[in-house]
Amino acid sequence: MKRYKILLPLILLAFFLRVWQLPAIPPGLWYDEAYYSMDAAWLLDGGPWPLFFAGNNGREPIFIYLQAVFIWIFGAHPFTSRLIGPLAGTLTIPLMYILTRRLFKAGVRGQGSGVGSQSPISNLQSPIPREHFAATHLFSVWLPYVATAALATSFWHISLSRGGFRGILLPLAAGLVFYAFWRGWQPASKGGGIRAGWIALAGFALGLSQYTYLSARALPLVFAGFALVWTMLNWRDSARRNNLWLALGIMAVVSALVFAPLGWIFYQNPALFSARTGDVFFTPDTPGELLQHLFAAVRLFVDGGDPNWRHHLPGRPMLGWLGWLGFWPGLILCLRRFRHDACLFLVSALLILFLPALLAVPPIHALRLSALLPIYFIIFALGLVEVSRVVCQVSSARFNVSRTTHHAPRFTLHASRFTPLLLITVLFIETGLTTFDYFYRWARAEETYVEYNGPLVDFINHVIEQTGDTAVAIPFQLYVHPTTRYLLHDYFTEQPAPAEALSGPVRLVTLPNDFRMLNVGNIPTSPAWVWLSRQADGQGAAYVSRPPRPAEQAALDELAANSEPEIYRDRFGGELAHLRTLADPTPLLPMFTETTPERTISLNWANLAELTGYDVLPAVVRPGQPLTLNLYWRSLTDTTFDSRLFLQLIDRAGNPINQWEGEAFREDMYRWRPNGILPSQHILWVGPDAAPGPYLVRLGFFDDRTGQRLAIVKAEGGRQKDEMKNDSSLHPSSLIPHPSLDQIHLGLFYVSPDGSDPRQPATPLAVTFGDSIQLIGVTLPDFQNSLLPTSYSLLPVTFHWQSLQPTNRPYTVFLQLLNQQGQVVSSWDSQPFNGLYPTHLWSRGEIIADTFALPLPDTGLPPGSYRLITGFYEVETGQRLPVDSGGDFAELVQFVVE
Repeated sequence: MKRYKILLPLILLAFFLRVWQLPAIPPGLWYDEAYYSMDAAWLLDGGPWPLFFAGNNGREPIFIYLQAVFIWIFGAHPFTSRLIGPLAGTLTIPLMYILTRRLFKAGVRGQGSGVGSQSPISNLQSPIPREHFAATHLFSVWLPYVATAALATSFWHISLSRGGFRGILLPLAAGLVFYAFWRGWQPASKGGGIRAGWIALAGFALGLSQYTYLSARALPLVFAGFALVWTMLNWRDSARRNNLWLALGIMAVVSALVFAPLGWIFYQNPALFSARTGDVFFTPDTPGELLQHLFAAVRLFVDGGDPNWRHHLPGRPMLGWLGWLGFWPGLILCLRRFRHDACLFLVSALLILFLPALLAVPPIHALRLSALLPIYFIIFALGLVEVSRVVCQVSSARFNVSRTTHHAPRFTLHASRFTPLLLITVLFIETGLTTFDYFYRWARAEETYVEYNGPLVDFINHVIEQTGDTAVAIPFQLYVHPTTRYLLHDYFTEQPAPAEALSGPVRLVTLPNDFRMLNVGNIPTSPAWVWLSRQADGQGAAYVSRPPRPAEQAALDELAANSEPEIYRDRFGGELAHLRTLADPTPLLPMFTETTPERTISLNWANLAELTGYDVLPAVVRPGQPLTLNLYWRSLTDTTFDSRLFLQLIDRAGNPINQWEGEAFREDMYRWRPNGILPSQHILWVGPDAAPGPYLVRLGFFDDRTGQRLAIVKAEGGRQKDEMKNDSSLHPSSLIPHPSLDQIHLGLFYVSPDGSDPRQPATPLAVTFGDSIQLIGVTLPDFQNSLLPTSYSLLPVTFHWQSLQPTNRPYTVFLQLLNQQGQVVSSWDSQPFNGLYPTHLWSRGEIIADTFALPLPDTGLPPGSYRLITGFYEVETGQRLPVDSGGDFAELVQFVVE
């Protein structure tokens, strides 16, 4: 019972250091914290409960499951997001005590090498005379307390415990695995058998640890490495060797069964297993770079620290100002007694769990190395107790008290009492330094505030308050940030916008170019907007708009220019946002109520993303002017979409005149928005030397590492799956004859030097083909008195078509020159724009102007009367589209050759 009089205060101290001023410290809510929380909230909103969350580079599920429980109880708040950390961190403290105590049982019980039989310090093989240990209880009693106190007051562990990061579960999981294994294997050290129940628990905990954090994959290697070295050192002890491998066999079977569901997912999707490791794996280019990396990694145990402000205070040693005082003596002590089970296990675990520092960048990372914490502080405690003992003995010896006199017992008593006092003093100093560094230096630093996205959290809370009185419109890129979504979760529900719900006034939010809100996507010149408004009961709605069209953006700019902005600043005085009150939001309303793109389409890229529409604005540009391309996407997966988007401006011959490549849409734009459209905007420049005429936009995806294109496929899931199967017009890609198609052409836009619209025909017509395409006119050479100049070798004919409704086939255009007997003198057949822009890609209402060059005989046309006719037909069957006036072709012009 006496031991708990010290342990309980340590647990209470640890709990206090982990919950005091939570969640205000850390300030804000970082992207990853909010991402986990939104995933947890999504589970409660009816989303699936996966065993592996593929988004955000892939995440194991236990942390998110636990968050879902707390959100269900307490609601979606930053405090809820960070509640798991203090609880897991505090639970690790008593586990640390019993683990250390189990590793180093008290007393000298014989000369066996088992941990249960003797302390590695007070064993008979020690070169230090046993009488120098004033009392064995310095190790059997104080060692667990020192290790526990060091972990409880560790800056590293406190920081992990107060944030919403999955890494906090790893020290708890590792400690449980180590303790259960040692508890189950220890009886074998005394000549008995293993405790199968404890070994099974160790296996269960080991399997379950794989559901916590990426670095848990190193835990099985700890036991493998320890077992191999132990077997080589104790090969002749067949009884204990067999017990060890039996225990490890039971652990392996149980852990494999627990891990099997997650392992099956990795087997089916190997990319998920290596998604994160590939991003951080260290590949040196030179030997010098390798040595520099190794040196930086080893500095963890001296003065190194995580450079990330979210994880640590840069410049502060990761393991404390006095960590070296205990760790290095403790490591030396373990190496000197490596034949003893506990010391061998500690050294093996230290080396293996340190591997992420050697293999990844940056080498020192608070989350990846968190499994080291229990091992490190046990070694630290070993060294600190030994150093304190030596210091106390040396100090006592200065009083010239001889061990050979009758004063010897008094000397021993003095040293044994002074050593704990010295230990407490050292730990008290380290605790004070940790408290000052964390709660004063680190918590108040502007870098911490910015790195934890404190500016964004403060501003979104301000927006929520504002919506109680006035609607607020924020840019779409700000809305989809996980931190924003999580803070808005309990207040706003995303839904379509009814016209009656949008009434003024509204406060329009714009962000300066150097805004301090991290991980907010680049906000385009004309962004989509999200209208936030709340009712009297506090519940509100979020309405997402499409991007504004040029006239709408011009009207919006004029309103904003005539409104004095309110500047919102963060707590450090940084300018965050401008809020302008628009008394009449009329220019905004069509963007929310008329959300259908100008051009609708449905194209499926590898069942990962669907393009549902686009806008090309303006339709007519001058050379040297920008072109705005708005794309409307729908995600068909919840995995990370890594493929890169490429865009090319191409002429009628397919030659690119400009191109762009980059991210199609951010992952946070489609997460937790299963029916939400993802508007993305791209500004493309038309070169000053661009020739007049029609142009298209070529679009596709490719893998940045391999260059492989992403294929367009038939729909196998996602939006309107059954509807697409039954109506091919809803999914024109299903009709493309080449299943390997990996790019598409969108259009059209026209380059006009003087700004005139080339879509207007010189000769208006009104001929409808198959209720889908109307020929609204043609532009022909200037016939004088219906005479064709004899100088023509090619007869240019520009068609002006308008799409009345989507077609379900890529029809071919025919242009024929007939003589007065009705015979074909010349003909030219082609899909529009040489097949680059077939009819099934045309959008309703779109006007398409394309020029055909009809070849004429080299010898010229013989005298007589001629006429030009045109129409559409299907290549596979030769069937022509009917004309509304009858027949299957339209006559364009008649002329005479004399």
